[in-house]
Amino acid sequence: MLYRLLDNLSYKDGRFLAAGTLQRLDDISDRVIGILLENGAIAIPATPPLATLPGWETRARRLERSCEIVTIMELLDADPARIAATLRTRTDTVKAWQVEAQQFIK
Repeated sequence: MLYRLLDNLSYKDGRFLAAGTLQRLDDISDRVIGILLENGAIAIPATPPLATLPGWETRARRLERSCEIVTIMELLDADPARIAATLRTRTDTVKAWQVEAQQFIK
């Protein structure tokens, strides 16, 4: 899942993540994610329905009908290979959709 960093985050190994960025925090435990959310250091970004994005009407209908994916976040969190198999398209195509959709997150 993507999170918006509201504070700078640093790791013990020296890695640094800047506030204001969107980051996948897959290397952080669910317990620590919960603490960061509770303390306001990170937030789950609200994302609009895919159907509201310019040029996405057809893709949005296909994704909702076949994969039950409605929002940008649902698309970004989904497995591109599973979506590709369901829609009978290429995984690279779905990955490109994910990259394009992520650009609409404010």
